Amino acid sequence: MEKLDLVEKLKQRDCREKAYVQVIEPYTELFHSTLSLNQREPDVDEKEPLKEDERPSLHLGAPSMSLQAMTDELRSLRRTCELYQRNMQKSQFTYKQQLQENLLLEKQLSLQKELNVEKDKRIHRLQDELLALQLEMTSLERKSAGS
Repeated sequence: MEKLDLVEKLKQRDCREKAYVQVIEPYTELFHSTLSLNQREPDVDEKEPLKEDERPSLHLGAPSMSLQAMTDELRSLRRTCELYQRNMQKSQFTYKQQLQENLLLEKQLSLQKELNVEKDKRIHRLQDELLALQLEMTSLERKSAGS
């Protein structure tokens, strides 16, 4: 029984760790990419093509990604993060349900053990009474045979 509890606890811990890794790692990557983009200084040589009606603006200097691509990537990461968060909430809900079910089963098992102990005591009493009755019958048979 203890081995099953240990296996179950390990499975639950593994599930929690997976949920943590699946949620925290994308957030950490997003944080670092956002932080690195915000800390970049604009390149002096890099210029953004100007439209006729626009005045010059500062460009944060992401040579490989446009602002739209970064926004799309951020939206994608946010959706992924929200998905992981929903999955984590579902896992937590399932974990709580299983925990409640396990507690209920443990209580039932405890009650069943108590009932079994009481039944064993009753069986021993009845066996003792049976032996006493058998001794009494044997004694009465000897008396009747001796008379």
